[in-house]
Amino acid sequence: MIAETMTPPSATLDPATSLMDRLRAETRGPHERVEAVAFSAAITQERITREAYVAQLHAWRVILGALERALDARASDPLVAAIWRPHGQRKTPRLDADITHLDPAATGAHPGAQLAALEYADHLAGAPTLALLGHLYVHEGSALGGLVLRKHLSAALGLGDDGLRFHAGNGRDTMPRWRAFKARVDGAGLDLASQDAVIRAANDAFDRTGFVLVTLSEMVA
Repeated sequence: MIAETMTPPSATLDPATSLMDRLRAETRGPHERVEAVAFSAAITQERITREAYVAQLHAWRVILGALERALDARASDPLVAAIWRPHGQRKTPRLDADITHLDPAATGAHPGAQLAALEYADHLAGAPTLALLGHLYVHEGSALGGLVLRKHLSAALGLGDDGLRFHAGNGRDTMPRWRAFKARVDGAGLDLASQDAVIRAANDAFDRTGFVLVTLSEMVA
């Protein structure tokens, strides 16, 4: 199922290393595994099908809906309040728009992927705040890659803005928003033990996301 990823001992770190720098370095392996999944390759090679893309949108809606609900439920937590900006970071409205455009009858979900997504959603519902931050890091960062994937999806599926709103992110504001998110995370001043917890959760997020993509890969075999 979900592989566990070890975090390097924080005692050996340069105190000047920021949490965002650590996240980038210490999640590289799981991140690269997600990019190597057959479903991910099908997008970049522009051989993705409309059915497979719709199935992915349904799975992502389950996962991101759960993450957003969990963060909203912790809105009074000082750490969540310092980092989570629901009006700018919420992704489910764009997913809903894409699904409504491409699958108005909502019949295009993949059973295996939906089950994996629901298991992930259940995990998020009970996750502690530091873990939620790790998962938020992964899914917030995916917006940068989404701008690249959008071009491949458009070429493969012949879609314009309608159907690709999720991957369009915030358009030209995507990178500035990411920089602002990085600043908020680093500005939270987490101690090394708390940083380690965030990094473990981020690795878990990549592993769980990759598992969903593996179940979807049978659609592009």
